[in-house]
Amino acid sequence: MKLFLLSKENIGMAKAEVESIAGKGTSDGNFFLTRSSATQLGYTRKVFDVLFGCTKKELLKKMETYPWDKVYKKNFSLRIHGKLAYTEKALAGYVWRKVKRPKVNLENAATQIELLVGKKIYACLLEQSIEEDFHARKAHNRPALHPSSMDPKLARVMINLTGIKKGLITDPFCGSGGLLIEAGLMGLFPVGFDIDRKMLDRAKTNLNHYGIKKYSLHLKDALELAKVDYVVTDLPYGRNTKLNKDLYKKFIQRLSKNLRKKAVIGLPVLGKERYLPLFKKYGLKIIHSFDIYIHKSLSKKIFVLST
Repeated sequence: MKLFLLSKENIGMAKAEVESIAGKGTSDGNFFLTRSSATQLGYTRKVFDVLFGCTKKELLKKMETYPWDKVYKKNFSLRIHGKLAYTEKALAGYVWRKVKRPKVNLENAATQIELLVGKKIYACLLEQSIEEDFHARKAHNRPALHPSSMDPKLARVMINLTGIKKGLITDPFCGSGGLLIEAGLMGLFPVGFDIDRKMLDRAKTNLNHYGIKKYSLHLKDALELAKVDYVVTDLPYGRNTKLNKDLYKKFIQRLSKNLRKKAVIGLPVLGKERYLPLFKKYGLKIIHSFDIYIHKSLSKKIFVLST
């Protein structure tokens, strides 16, 4: 069993991201448990192998009887996430007594044991810490700046919400390439459309800057979208609300005719604007929807869609 320690930025979205890649599981606060592992996540901090789960009353007995010598390698550390009546030192003693010639390494142990406290206590081995430097890829740090480009962590989550593991993923409103960059870094083949040549030039510069070699950019209207398996995109917004609404309607109609698997799209919340009737009208099923606060004058709805 795997345990994912989720970021608290958006718990619902974090759970859905893991589930899209690793399969269905169960939740306990900001923990998500499933049988499969996953990497390259946006809203997950750590991934663990679960050794055992128990109640607080059962903890000491479990610590005493668990065969720590079977998982111990070279040296170890033990950390607690949450509130327990016992110190880390006291609980580490159970491991110490079960291992021949034990060594403690609090900085970079080969065996990193963590006790995560939720409704249950989960004793785990650290599999990976997810330490992607998303900040370094924020719009102001890219060589071809465009201020409206999507936050890279959110872009990563949106891509994962499609469930794609390999192959082509299309952004029909690619702009300066925020979503394309994350897709390329994940080993996918990003395809971008835009009607603005300058935007495509920015996207090309940014993709090349991050060493992404396999991608495809097209001077093309999103409303010319052909048959496609996976779409991830953030639709444009601006002052011309009427024009935007017409664009959204036409794009959703086009998407419904050509989507084979899944799409994840970002749409601005414009007052009391609702997209549900449009999805229903054109036969798109909503798998998930999330609210994302951007700034005081803009919030987004992120929809995961299928036909």
